[in-house]
This record gives sequence, C-alpha cells and structure tokens, in this order.
Amino acid sequence: MDFLFCICCSFENCSTSFHVTCAHIAGVLMKPADWPYVVSITCHKHKLTSQKVGGCLSLGQEVIGRHSNGRYYPCTIIGRAEQTFYEVNYDDGSYSNNLYPENVASQDCLHDGAPEIGELILVYSIDGSVLNASFVREHIHKFYQVEFHDHTQMTLKRADLHSMEQELPKRVKARMVSPGGGPELRLPPRGRQPARRVEV
Repeated sequence: MDFLFCICCSFENCSTSFHVTCAHIAGVLMKPADWPYVVSITCHKHKLTSQKVGGCLSLGQEVIGRHSNGRYYPCTIIGRAEQTFYEVNYDDGSYSNNLYPENVASQDCLHDGAPEIGELILVYSIDGSVLNASFVREHIHKFYQVEFHDHTQMTLKRADLHSMEQELPKRVKARMVSPGGGPELRLPPRGRQPARRVEV
C-alpha cells in the first residue's frame, strides 16, 4: 500500500496543500526552517504575493489599512518605525520569535549586534530569571502609523496595509469600505452601556 503525505503552504492561513513529490515537480518553494515548521513551503500564489507586498511604503502615501474593527479603509501613512526581534530556541524545547535584543543577558546586543547563528546565550525571562537559549536568527518588523479619514490613528504591521496600486486579496475586497459607501467608521461609545434583553 502506498502512502502519500501532504504538505501545506506556510503563509498565514493558506490551506493550499500538495503531495510532497507533486510540489517538488511543480517547483513549489521549499526551504529549511526552524521549529515549529521544519520546512517552510510557499505556494505559487503567495510567492507572487510576498514579492508584491514586500515593498516599502512612504510617508504621506494613501493606502488601504485594516482597522481594529476588522474592516479595511483608506488611510494615510503618517509615520514609520522598525523593531528588531531575535528568534531563539530554549533548552526546554520551546522557542520565541519576538525576543527584544535588550533581553539578551550574556552580551550587549544593542551595542555589539546580534549573536552568531547557533551561539548559546542567556536570556532574561518575564519573571526576571535567566534562561539558556541558542540564537536562531534576527528579523526586523516594519510598523506604520496611519490616520483614517475620521482622524483616528493606529499602528499597523506591513501585512495589514495594501497600496492602492496592488491587486487586493479577496478577503480584503470583501471587508473593504470606501469613503461614503458602506458602514461608517465609528468607534464604540464610551461609558456605561445599557444591558441587552435576552429573548427566550
């Protein structure tokens, strides 16, 4: 009896799956990764998406942003920032991909830079104790401060922003609200809310 194993695209919530051999023959991008995914798989659709989305956005640029209410609205970029994070594997088998460089206890990473890949380091935990870990990699997250048309401001990741020129994914189109159309962007009122009656 033959068993065929399937693999899924590693991009966000993509459910595209392939037989391993079919993916290899089709030229699907597969590269070694670290825990929790031993192999990172990128389907053809997201290979193109990641190439398009990766571009930098500039101050003053009009974009489409994801509001905290889950809908997408036009907004303007009013600020930019970058944050460096480290990915480490702990001795107990767990890992972290959002460790701040200043939380490395064994060296001054802000001054000396990142440790070498595989280097054993000491890391401050949330409770103040020091844990053993091995350095995996450094990655930089870009954050953008945006202002919506109702003058509310939010800080968003690059993945939550789309340029006006790019082809929007279906999930964004389905939740897109244009100015003057669809539900208005309103924040919930503050203060005490009346209790809702439960209908039986």
